[in-house]
Amino acid sequence: MTTAGVILAGGHASRVGGVDKAMFRIDNVPLLTRAITALSSCSEIIVVGPTRDVASAPSTWIVEDPPVSGPVAALAAALAHTSADDIIVLPADLADAEEAVRHLTGHNDGTDGVVLVDPSGRAQWLTARYRRSALRQALAATPHSGDRAPSLRRVVSLLTLTERPAPWRATRDVDTWEDLQELGGTT
Repeated sequence: MTTAGVILAGGHASRVGGVDKAMFRIDNVPLLTRAITALSSCSEIIVVGPTRDVASAPSTWIVEDPPVSGPVAALAAALAHTSADDIIVLPADLADAEEAVRHLTGHNDGTDGVVLVDPSGRAQWLTARYRRSALRQALAATPHSGDRAPSLRRVVSLLTLTERPAPWRATRDVDTWEDLQELGGTT
């Protein structure tokens, strides 16, 4: 079994005035670098979003079409660039990518994947491991509404997923200036 790491690193970052959240730093290391490093045991790493200058494992950089069109388009673009059996998906602004990957790897129970659930009970669809073939089928089976892609929640509703509880750091995105400050991070 092969596993590809997919990092979703596009988006508008509207809650931080358009500042690139992937380059926020915790312990002086950019969040994107942390995500790439956490996925270093994968057979390949695909970053969906604009290329950044980060020192870490080799990666394939792609952009969804159209750019910044959301996670469903980003996942579809990533799936088109890999033949791996599984994919581990992480958002680029995850506080502790290494902890997330620890919770996503290991035992495979035969389902279509594993999604981490934060301490409040909310499934984090962008912090998950999916069987590539099942995710491709779900994407193909979920219709677009005009120019709008379906929500990721709608796509994954077609999958049989194992929900795995995880701590806040493994499921927490750094979405706001307050989040960054709370985690002791910098720009």
